[in-house]
Amino acid sequence: AWNGIGVAARAEALRAFGRKILERADELLEVEVRDTGNTIAPMRGDVRTGVEGINYYAGLAYELKGETIPATPDNLHFTVREPYGVVARIVPFNHPVMFSTARTAAALMAGNSVVVKPPETSSLSALILSEIAREALPPGVFNIVTGTGVGAGAPLVRHPGVKRIAFIGSVETGMAIQRMAAESAVKHVTLELGGKNPLIAFPDVDPATVIDAAIAGMNFSWQGQSCGSTSRLLLHESIYDDVVAAL
Repeated sequence: AWNGIGVAARAEALRAFGRKILERADELLEVEVRDTGNTIAPMRGDVRTGVEGINYYAGLAYELKGETIPATPDNLHFTVREPYGVVARIVPFNHPVMFSTARTAAALMAGNSVVVKPPETSSLSALILSEIAREALPPGVFNIVTGTGVGAGAPLVRHPGVKRIAFIGSVETGMAIQRMAAESAVKHVTLELGGKNPLIAFPDVDPATVIDAAIAGMNFSWQGQSCGSTSRLLLHESIYDDVVAAL
């Protein structure tokens, strides 16, 4: 039914969802700060980024296009893009409200319904989002399922009706999701897993600049709990001693 209302109606509904999120931005901000342990400034950015993501994909509505391919002089082949149906997103602990909104907007705009499984350690903002979704979106379009990975995440991954899964988290859990998805059906799985982000300092850089950049990268607004944070510092041997001494 959500796909059936058409592109323009879905775009307008998503924009309404974004407007209502902004109306409760202060409440979302307070809950997110208390629940995740993050500070106010970056979490305010998360709420804004979430709504920006919703509006961005609503604006791309008419870019959902297929292709027409000449086959023979008398025939054409054409492709049509269709939604998966039900898309699951398993959200990490550090940016729940942003990942539950900006990272689900594309799937919603394409005509899918979404099931968000927020982290069991910081799920309160997702519950507020579910209240907002009830006002802005048709029933069943944006859904929240709380619980642990074993109790809620695994059944969601294994469910035959969930054809598309997106996960942000550890390598071990990502591998487990791949196994579970493959055992239950042919599914499209996207994994954003833990990595090592190096800051590489070449010999022509002033050691003081290297130190400032390294500290800023490790903090990266979220006190080291973000996938964009610097986790390794690789120094050219010619400046190694100077940087280490200055630290």
